[in-house]
Amino acid sequence: MKKFSRLTAVLILAVLAVVLFSGCKNNGGLLPTDSASPSGSTPVTSATPGIPGWASPSGSPVETTPSITPSTTPSTSGGGTVITKAEYSFTLPEGFKDDGTGVYYAPDYPNDASNINVTTGSTDPDFASYTSASLEQLYEEVFSSTMGETVDIEMVGFTYTTVSGKTALRASMRYSLYGFEVYQMQCAVQTSSQIITFTYTQMMGQGWEQAFDASADSIVVY
Repeated sequence: MKKFSRLTAVLILAVLAVVLFSGCKNNGGLLPTDSASPSGSTPVTSATPGIPGWASPSGSPVETTPSITPSTTPSTSGGGTVITKAEYSFTLPEGFKDDGTGVYYAPDYPNDASNINVTTGSTDPDFASYTSASLEQLYEEVFSSTMGETVDIEMVGFTYTTVSGKTALRASMRYSLYGFEVYQMQCAVQTSSQIITFTYTQMMGQGWEQAFDASADSIVVY
């Protein structure tokens, strides 16, 4: 079994950072206190691993029924606002909103909790050597070690590519957490000094997959 470094685990946790449930807006969801924070935002802090604000007064999870029916019809294009930062630029899906912290929300948030999160972290010497199976295993280990949850990750897409001439990893997955069926797609780009990770998240059935792909296709890294 390949041993993954703590640094690598923290970087990969960006993929799991924005599981935002309907009616529960926060700037990082599953990020523990020492994880990469959204680009341009204040680091997320939480007394315990988990989802800040998603608990009853007794500390137990609130029983909710997730909505998987889109309240609006998602555009299949990435033709929304162009986000330009010093390190990167990309185009949001049409209607997505910029909250100024590196997290972007669906037009009908919080009824539709779909979102995009951008994080930065240190370079990873193993970045170009992952396989679909090893990445799937790492995601599951991160859930187990940080949340004590056994999560069965189903990788539905995995490819190495280039973005602005730099090595990039694009992976998509499905999994279930607290009764929610989640789809996530990640495009991570390694530069000479850092990894920039774009993470696209939706509850299954919201219909943003094509728009997420179009947005990821628009990424430019400087």
